[in-house]
Amino acid sequence: MAKFKLDEVDHQILDMLIDNT
Repeated sequence: MAKFKLDEVDHQILDMLIDNT
């Protein structure tokens, strides 16, 4: 469960990075 949540957060950060670029 914790791993899944971490993966979701990582995905969100990546999405934000892509949006920032």
